[in-house]
Amino acid sequence: MTATYDIRLVILSFCISVFAAYTALNLAGRIMAVRNLARLFWLAGGAAAMGIGIWSMHFIAMLAYQLPTPVFYDLPVVLLSLMLAIVASGGALFITSYRETTFNLVIGGIVLGSGVGAMHYSGMAAMRLEGTAHYNLLLIIASIVFALCASIIALWMTFRIKGEVNPIGKLRKISSSVIMGAAICGMHYTAMEAVCFHPTAETSIESSSHLIDVSSLAIAIGAATIVILILALIASFVTQQISIKLAIKAKALEKIEKSEERFRSLFQNVSNIIATLEGNGQITYVSSSITNILGCKPEDWMAENLAKLVHPDDQLVAENLFGYTFDNPALDVTAEFRLRHTDGCWRDFEVIVKNLLDDPNIEGIVLTCRDITERKQAEADMRKALEKERELNELKSRFISMASHEFRTPLAVVSSSIGILEDYGHRLNAAQSQKQFQHVQKSINHITQLIDDVLMINQADLNGLEFKPAPVNILQFCHNLVEEMQISAPQHIINLSIIDERKSVSRSWFYLTLCLALKMAKHSSQALCAPGLIFNPYASLSKDPLLRHKIRQHQNRNNPQLDEKLLQRILSNLLTNAVKYSEPGSAIYFKLVLQSESVAFQIQDRGIGIPVEDQAFLFESFHRAKNVGRIPGTGLGLAIVRKCVDIHGGEIKVDSHVGIGTTFTVTLPLKQTRKSYETENESIKDLVLAA
Repeated sequence: MTATYDIRLVILSFCISVFAAYTALNLAGRIMAVRNLARLFWLAGGAAAMGIGIWSMHFIAMLAYQLPTPVFYDLPVVLLSLMLAIVASGGALFITSYRETTFNLVIGGIVLGSGVGAMHYSGMAAMRLEGTAHYNLLLIIASIVFALCASIIALWMTFRIKGEVNPIGKLRKISSSVIMGAAICGMHYTAMEAVCFHPTAETSIESSSHLIDVSSLAIAIGAATIVILILALIASFVTQQISIKLAIKAKALEKIEKSEERFRSLFQNVSNIIATLEGNGQITYVSSSITNILGCKPEDWMAENLAKLVHPDDQLVAENLFGYTFDNPALDVTAEFRLRHTDGCWRDFEVIVKNLLDDPNIEGIVLTCRDITERKQAEADMRKALEKERELNELKSRFISMASHEFRTPLAVVSSSIGILEDYGHRLNAAQSQKQFQHVQKSINHITQLIDDVLMINQADLNGLEFKPAPVNILQFCHNLVEEMQISAPQHIINLSIIDERKSVSRSWFYLTLCLALKMAKHSSQALCAPGLIFNPYASLSKDPLLRHKIRQHQNRNNPQLDEKLLQRILSNLLTNAVKYSEPGSAIYFKLVLQSESVAFQIQDRGIGIPVEDQAFLFESFHRAKNVGRIPGTGLGLAIVRKCVDIHGGEIKVDSHVGIGTTFTVTLPLKQTRKSYETENESIKDLVLAA
C-alpha cells in the first residue's frame, strides 16, 4: 500500500516538537536551579512535559501518515507508548541533572534515545488495519542511531544554555529548540520510512472496545499538548522570575549582611570610642573599642551619666557642649575633655557630638571620642623644644653681647697699657711702669675669670660639677672671705654677724668647760703645795697634748661637710654683686647662721634692687636685669651660684625691691651624722673622766 502524508499535520507535529523542546529547555533549567523536594517536583513536571511533547509529536505524525485503508489504534498500547516517553524523559533528565559530566550526558542520551525508539515502535505496534507491516532493518537501525544522537545533542543543548537569561541566551535557546525539534521529527520520519504495509485478505482489526478511531482528534491532541506545554512553560517562567527575584533579593541580603558585618567589624575595631546618649546624658550604647582604649568593658559605661565620667575640671566643658548641641542640632560640635583609664591616669580626647534625637533610627546623641593623648604630648614636647630653642637663641645672643663687651674692655686696657710701655717705657719711672703692668695683669685676670665661669657653666650643664665635701672651719672661712672682700672694696663696709643655734655644740662645749675646770682645780691644788708658782690655766691646757688633740678633734667633727671651692664661688659671687650694685659708702650685711642640720648665709645690700619681671630669669646664664645700666657684668655669677647650691643639695632665696636693696639667703645642709655626734660626746666624756 502506498502511504501519503497530510502536510498540515506534519507541520503541526514539527511545531509541537519545537515547542516541546523549548519547554524542555526551560524546565531543565529549573531542575538544575532547585534542590531536595522541589527538584523532584520539577523533575516530574519536566519528564511529563517533555514526554507528552515527544509523544504528541509522534502521535500527530502517525496521524499524518495516510493509508488507503482505515487505521485504528489499540488504546492500551498507545498509553504504553506515552508512559515510555515520559519515563525515558524523566530518566534522562534525572541522570544528566544529577551530575553534569560527559559520561552522564551520554548515558542520559542513550536512555532518552532508547525510550523514544521504544515509544515510536510501540506506537506503530498499536496500529490496527487490513494489512501487514514489513520493516527495513537498515532504516530501523538508522532511526535508532538517529534517536540516540538526537537525544545526546538535545540533552547537551539543554544543559549548555540552562542558565542564560540574557537576550543572547534566549536566542540560543530558540535556535536549540528548532534543532532539537527537527532532530526528533527526523528520527520519527526516518523510522516511518522503515515500514511498508501490504494488503491482506485477513483483517487485523479485532472487534474490541480498546480500539479507537482518532483521525478526527489530531487537532484536539495537538491543541491539548500545546496547552499542557504552555502551562508548563508558564509555570517555568513564573518560577524562574520568582527565583530571579529571590536570587536578587538573596544577593542583596548577602551584600547587606556583608556590609553590616564589615561595618560592625570596623565599628568594633575602630580606634575611636563611639557612644550614644539620651537627652539627659545617660549612656545607652558604647562600642567595644573602649576596651582597647580605656581598658574597661562597654557595660561599665552603660546607664552612666557622661558628666560623671569626665575629669572634674572638664565637667563644665561637657555641660556647655551638650547645651550647644541642643541649641544647634544641625551642627557637629567639637570639644576636648579627659576620661579616666582603668590604670587611674586621665587621657585626653577630642569629642565630636552629633544631635540625632530626631532620627528614628538613632534617637540619641552620638559621641565620637578620639584619643589625642599622644598628640597632646607631642604638642607639649614640641612647645618645650621650641621654647628650649628660643632660650638657646636668647642665650647665644646674650653670650655674644656679653663676650663682645666683657672681652673687648680688658683687651682694650691690655692693648693700651702695652702701647704705653712700648712708646713711653723709657720715660716712665719704675712705679709708673709697675702700674701699667698691674693694669695688664688685672685685665688678664678678668678675662681668665670670665673663661673659668663659662667653662664652669658648661661643665655643670654637661657632666655636673665635681663635688668634694670636707670639714670646713666655717667661722674662719667667713672671716677670711670678708677680709679679702674688704680689701678689694674699701669703699664699702662689710658687717659679719654669726648666730650659733646648734644644741649639740652647747653640750660639747659644756663638757670641754667642765674638763677645763677640773684641770684648773688640779693645778690649783699643786700651786698650794708649791708656793711662788703662778697658775695660768690656758697655758697649762695648751701643754696637755691629749686635751689639745680632743679640742682639735671636736672642732673638726663639728665643722660642716662642704666643698670649700664651691662655697668660695657662692659667697664671693654674692658679696661681689652686693658691692657692685650698691652705692659707695653703703654697708653690706653678711649673716652666718649655724644650725643643727644646716648652715645659712644671708647677704643683704642697699643697692639698686632687681625688677620683679627679671627675678624669674635671675639664675639663667648671661641674663642681666634691665636696670643694671653700664655696670659691668657677665650674667654668669648667679647661674654659677645656683648650680653650686644645687650640688650641695641646698636652696637659695631672693628678696629684692627696686631702689631698696636685695637679700640673698643660701641654706646648705650639714653632712654630720647622728652616729658621729654620739661618738663625739662619748670621747668628750672620756676626756672629762680622765681629767
